[in-house]
Amino acid sequence: MSVVTKSILSLALLLSGSYSLADCLPGSQGADRILVHYRPGPNWSQIQTVMAGHLKFLKDQTAAQEIKFAGPVYAKNGDFEGGLVIFYSDSISHVESLLANDPALQSQAAVYEVETWGECAF
Repeated sequence: MSVVTKSILSLALLLSGSYSLADCLPGSQGADRILVHYRPGPNWSQIQTVMAGHLKFLKDQTAAQEIKFAGPVYAKNGDFEGGLVIFYSDSISHVESLLANDPALQSQAAVYEVETWGECAF
């Protein structure tokens, strides 16, 4: 879990007052999700060329009920710089097997980081 993810989770728990960390950790009910952060890859200049295939991949995975949320990420200056996808899964290896079919990753227009995310149901 990244420092940013831990910080956000800690702040949310602190502000809520009535929840414990156990409500949000992997293994608690509804908490097992995999977060994938897409970032520019070595062939980022090709991202628009593979975007249609990437979006089809995301739509197909959403239709198959593999994806809970997906969306673009923008820098403070408004530049597109990747995306975040939250998968319904507790298995990084399962999600990585799905990601192997994403044209944005196959082309190395994007690379990714993957983490387990503990969703909190407040």
